[in-house]
Amino acid sequence: MAGGTFLARGEFMVCVDSDTFVFPGSLHKLMQGFVDPAVGGISGHCDIENANVNMLTRMQDVRYYFSYKIMKAAESVFGTVSCLPGCFSAYRRTCVLAVMDDWINATVWGKHGNYADDRSLTNLILRDYKILYDDQALATTICPEGWKQYARQQSRWVKSYLREIWKTGKFMWRKHPVPALSWYAMMWMPIVEPVVMVQALLIAPLQEGRLHPSYVIGVFTITLVWSLHFWITSGRRWWYAGILFTLSYIFFFGWQTYWGFLTLDGKKWGTRG
Repeated sequence: MAGGTFLARGEFMVCVDSDTFVFPGSLHKLMQGFVDPAVGGISGHCDIENANVNMLTRMQDVRYYFSYKIMKAAESVFGTVSCLPGCFSAYRRTCVLAVMDDWINATVWGKHGNYADDRSLTNLILRDYKILYDDQALATTICPEGWKQYARQQSRWVKSYLREIWKTGKFMWRKHPVPALSWYAMMWMPIVEPVVMVQALLIAPLQEGRLHPSYVIGVFTITLVWSLHFWITSGRRWWYAGILFTLSYIFFFGWQTYWGFLTLDGKKWGTRG
């Protein structure tokens, strides 16, 4: 990516993954937000190309939709999208060149990393510029079709998040209070969530002999809301796969945060040979 930035001659650069399929007109749409000179990068919208393969790919389709249409859309209101995904995003080239040294020389515990490149670059630019999301710039990407590959991908994403979260915390307070407060709350949630889940689903029932329904009802109500939102707005009927995502997070993927801390200096990509 750095080499391509140096070789490029245009004012803007678009990054896509090798398994991304860009819709006609999406590049033009992606460029429109740069009319504001304060904008340093824009994320397009990416759905799952292979969503129909099995339940795991449908689960990821629901999750992707939520992370873009809800999470990135909310962040974009304040120009604070926290990650321009590698699958389909655009940058103002001068902004990338301005942070190039910091980007390619980033270290974790004194060691150079070989991933978290998209989140790292986003946050370096976000310090001084707006980062937006355009839901009309459309693309699709291929997601993992097996649980082993998916688990490795999620482990890499967790470590990418952990590598960058403290760096972002150093400047996020200068942004609008709403995204700033949200960000600092999100810094702690992945750490305390597994503890809360164990207390609500294991320790409390063992101590009192019964399961308190408030936690379960609350979690699945929220899941149901965004899963049904996916069905209503996208027309895709596998909304129930969102429940599978919640269950997988509660019983397995929520714990990857701790594993991510222990292996933060690792360099295995995990999902490619």
